[in-house]
Amino acid sequence: MDCAASHLNAGKRGAKVGHPANPFITTTGVARDLKLAFTTAQRAIERLERNGIVQQTSEAKRDRVYCAQALLDILEEPAQLTPLAEG
Repeated sequence: MDCAASHLNAGKRGAKVGHPANPFITTTGVARDLKLAFTTAQRAIERLERNGIVQQTSEAKRDRVYCAQALLDILEEPAQLTPLAEG
């Protein structure tokens, strides 16, 4: 699933944007959680976006949500359960 579609579903599941187990971030959430100025968080997210690490999930001008697609892909992989080695 891509970031935009997953972001819509995350809201329905009650997932908190910016939670460590959630590949979505907002500038406000990053600033709050890391105790940074809003503009510092904004510049950091813009750098992550330029480097292809996160992408904006919508065309909103305010309250933008960003997604780390690679992390989302990992979280959506089926579990690979293997028995523990005895010994």
